[in-house]
Amino acid sequence: KDPGRALCVAFGAIVVLSCLAGLFVAYRFFRGTGAAAAIFVLAMLALFVGAEFAERDRVLRKAGRDVRFVARLLCKDLAVLLALAFVLEFLTLVGSPASSALSPHAWKLKRVVIFWGISFIAFGGISYFFGDDRKRWGRRLSLFVWQLRALALPALVALAFAVVFGLAAAAFARISLPVAFLFFFALAFSVGAIVAYVRGSELSLEAAFLAVLLSSGLFMAAAIPGFHAGLDEQIHYRHSVELSYIVDSEHTLADRVYEMSSKGEGRIINLAPNGSMQWSADDIATYSGGLDANDSFDTVTVEPGYGPELLVINAFGYVPSACGLWLGRLLHLPFSAVIVLGRFFNLLFYGIVCAIAIWVTPIKKRTLALVSLLPLSIFTASFYSYDPWLTSLMFLATAMVLRARSERVVLSTRFKVALLLVFFLGLAPKAVYFPLMGLVFLIPRECFRSTRDRVRFILCASAVVAFMAASFALPMLVTNGGSVTDTRGGSDVNASGQVAFILQDVPRYLGIFGNYVVTDYVEPVNLGSGLLWYGYYQGMSRLSIGLFAACAILVSMLFVVLTDYAGEEDRGVSIGARLWTLFCVVITVFLIVTALYVSFNPVGATGRIEGVQRRYLLPVMGCLLALVLSTRIRLPFSQRGMDAFALSVCTAFAFLCSWLLIAVNVLA
Repeated sequence: KDPGRALCVAFGAIVVLSCLAGLFVAYRFFRGTGAAAAIFVLAMLALFVGAEFAERDRVLRKAGRDVRFVARLLCKDLAVLLALAFVLEFLTLVGSPASSALSPHAWKLKRVVIFWGISFIAFGGISYFFGDDRKRWGRRLSLFVWQLRALALPALVALAFAVVFGLAAAAFARISLPVAFLFFFALAFSVGAIVAYVRGSELSLEAAFLAVLLSSGLFMAAAIPGFHAGLDEQIHYRHSVELSYIVDSEHTLADRVYEMSSKGEGRIINLAPNGSMQWSADDIATYSGGLDANDSFDTVTVEPGYGPELLVINAFGYVPSACGLWLGRLLHLPFSAVIVLGRFFNLLFYGIVCAIAIWVTPIKKRTLALVSLLPLSIFTASFYSYDPWLTSLMFLATAMVLRARSERVVLSTRFKVALLLVFFLGLAPKAVYFPLMGLVFLIPRECFRSTRDRVRFILCASAVVAFMAASFALPMLVTNGGSVTDTRGGSDVNASGQVAFILQDVPRYLGIFGNYVVTDYVEPVNLGSGLLWYGYYQGMSRLSIGLFAACAILVSMLFVVLTDYAGEEDRGVSIGARLWTLFCVVITVFLIVTALYVSFNPVGATGRIEGVQRRYLLPVMGCLLALVLSTRIRLPFSQRGMDAFALSVCTAFAFLCSWLLIAVNVLA
C-alpha cells in the first residue's frame, strides 16, 4: 500500500545481501577476521544509513511511486561513485614513484573496488547525517570560514614579528634562521588569535583554538623533518605508507631509510656533555637532501598484497596521515616535505575533531580546549601515530554525552548512531579503552522516547563494547599471550608466563599495580612532567625549571577546570555519575597498565612498570576533568576572558617547551 516504504524494504534487502557479499570479499581478499568484522560493521551501518536516507529524503520519497525512476537514480549514483573510484586510482598512480597511470598493468582492480566501497560509505554517511539539512550545514560552514578573516591582521603582524626576531635569534643566539622564523611566526600568530578572540571579534572559541593548535603543532612537525621525535614514529610511518597505497605499497630508498632508523641511528643526534641534544642546520639540510635524492623510482621496492596492519581495525587510526602522504606524492613534493605533510594531516584531523567537540558541547568548552592544547597533546598530534585519532574522537564522544546531559531532550536516531559510530571509530586503534563506552550510561532516561528505545540503544552500545573487548582480549587468550610479547622490553619478557603469574596471585599483582600507579604514574610531579614531555626531544624534567614547570601546569589546569561553569546550562554532576565516570577511567587505566605489564616486563617484575607512558592518559582526561571535577564555581570575569586565559596558559607552556627543547638546539 505504501510504495515508498516497500521500496525501502527492497533496498534494505539488497544492501543486506551486499553486506554478506562484502563479508565474503573481505575474507577472500584480506584473509583477516579483524578486517572482515570491521567491514561488516561498516556495511551494516551503510545499510542503516541507506534505508533511513531512502525513507527520509524528499527526492526518493517522491520517486517511490516510480520504481523505474528509482532504479535509474540508484544506477546513476553507483556509476558516479564507480567513476570517482577510477579517478582516485588514476591519481594514486600519478603520484606513484614507480607506476604509470598510462600502463594498464599498473591499475589495481582491488584498489578500485575498495575506493568504490569507501565512496559508497562516505556518500551514505554524508547523505544520512547532513542530507536533510544541507543548506543549514552549508551556512554554518560558511560562517565559520567567514570568521577566519579576523585572523588576517594577526597573520600579517606575526609575519613582521617573525622576520625581526628570527633574524635577531639567528644573529645573537646562533639559532638556525628557518627554525627561528617558524617559531616566532607560530608564537606571534597564536598570541594574535587569542587577542582577536578576547577583544570580542566574530572569532569563536573553536576557531581561536584551531589557530593556536595548528600554528604550534606545525612548528613541532616541520622543525626537523627527518628526526623521529615521536615514539615509534618510523613504525607508524610505515603503516601510513602501506595504507596510502592500500595494496602493493611502493617504498623508495628514502622510505626504507626513514623506516629502518631507530633511536640514535640514521638521525642527526649529537649528545652534548650535559645530555642535551643539539643539531647543526647544515647537517639537517644534508640529511634531508639525501632523503630527497633517494626518493626516486629506480630505488623502489614493491611489497605485494596488503600490509599486515591493514588486516586489523587499528588501520583506521592511520587514515589522516595516509591521506597526507597520498596528497604529497600526487603533488610530487620533496620527500622531506611529504613527511611534514603527513604529520600535518594528522594534526589537522586532530584539530578539526577537537574543535567540533568544543562546538558540540554547551558546557565545559574551556576544559576540553585546555586538555586538547596541552603540550603533550599537541606534540603527540604532530607526528605519525594513531593516538591523535583515538584522543580526539574520545573527546568528541565526551562532548556528545555532555550535550545530552545538558539539554535533556529526546535524542534523534542520527545523534545516537553518530555517538556509537564515534566510539567505534575512536576505539578501533586501541580497543583497550573500551571501558570508556560506559559513559553512555550517563545519558538521562528522558533523552529516550521510551524504555524500549533506551534498551535498544544500550544493547547496541553493549555490542560495540563486546566487539572491542573481544578484539583486545582474544588474540592474547588464543595464543596464550604469545601474540603480545614485545621483545623491546628485553629477552626475559614472556607474556604467557606473566599472564600465569597474574592469575596465580591476583592480590599480589593488584598491589604491584596500585603501588606503581599511586607512587609513580599519577604522582603529581611525574604527571606534570609527563604533560611537558616531547618524546625523543626529551622533557622539561631534565632542565633546571622542570619542577616549577610541572607544578605550574598542574595548578593552572586545576584552576581552569574548577572554574569552568557555564551557568544554568550546566546542570551539575551527581555523586553517582562522578563515581561511575571514575570507575570507567580506573578500569581503563588498569587494562592499559596490565597490557604493558604482560607484554613489556619480565615475569613477576615489581616497582616501575616499563612501557607505560603518560600520553596514554590523554583519552581519559576529557571525561575525567569534565565530569569528575565538575564544579559550580564561577568567577566574576567574562567567559571570553576566562577562555583566553586557558588558551594563553596552553600557548605559554607549549612554546616554552618548543623553545627550550627544540629551537635552541638547532644551531646555525
